[in-house]
Amino acid sequence: PRDELESFASAVTGRFRNPYIKHQLLSIALNGMTKFRTRILPQLLAGQKANGTLPARLTFALAALIAFYRGERNGETYPVQDDAHWLERYQQLWSQHRDRVIGTQELVAIVLAEKDHWEQDLTQVPGLVEQVANDLDAILEKGMREAVRPLC
Repeated sequence: PRDELESFASAVTGRFRNPYIKHQLLSIALNGMTKFRTRILPQLLAGQKANGTLPARLTFALAALIAFYRGERNGETYPVQDDAHWLERYQQLWSQHRDRVIGTQELVAIVLAEKDHWEQDLTQVPGLVEQVANDLDAILEKGMREAVRPLC
């Protein structure tokens, strides 16, 4: 599988480097919650099961996804497109977070507890809420570039 993953990663980065293919982040992020559930979550859970630890880059990716659904970067808003349920839910959660009604760990726990979406309660995965919340706090406090630097 490692060879397949490296080949896939190379193909993806090659596509993004191709100046003739224009990718807009907001278009790529369309229905990001479903894409994460079907494409990345199985790898995250398999990595945890195989190694007994959560894959740091994949938990960071989940934190980055949650941060993306805030719909705000550097004080500017951007449109997020997804299922109406997720858009409303994130708007409510980020509003509560901004007003300090809930903290980052609670926000993450609420998102990960959505059985209807994840097809399981991800709060039951040992350490997942805490690791994603720590990553999300780093993103919020330092910005994405600085927060991801230790993983590079």
